[in-house]
Amino acid sequence: MAITVERVRRALEQLAAERPDHRDPRPAQGQPPRYVTNGEPACLVAHVLHRLGMSVGALRELDREPGRFGAGVRIRDSRHPALRVMSRPALDLLAYVQFVQDAGFAWGAAVEDAFAEQHRYGRFTRTWV
Repeated sequence: MAITVERVRRALEQLAAERPDHRDPRPAQGQPPRYVTNGEPACLVAHVLHRLGMSVGALRELDREPGRFGAGVRIRDSRHPALRVMSRPALDLLAYVQFVQDAGFAWGAAVEDAFAEQHRYGRFTRTWV
């Protein structure tokens, strides 16, 4: 079964409602973002993927995929087989919130921005709306 924008949006909105002010501490401390820390999903995208059925082991593999600045691969650039079940617009949505969250915004703001009329980062083609 394909993972659609609707399923990703539902998971994002649930997480944003649960933890609207949460910020990923690693980028705020100048450290590269991670999908998993201390054996648990760490970032907003990792939490979404985990809620949608991706195991912590698969999330760890994302951290091991070569990425920029010694971090795991950005979701849009990953070739992980578990992501093949996601529609392109669903991946684009996750890539957008990942970018906003890694820029230091809280989860609630990142999710709100993804669906706002005026969004922060115009360089993304919003295929999910």
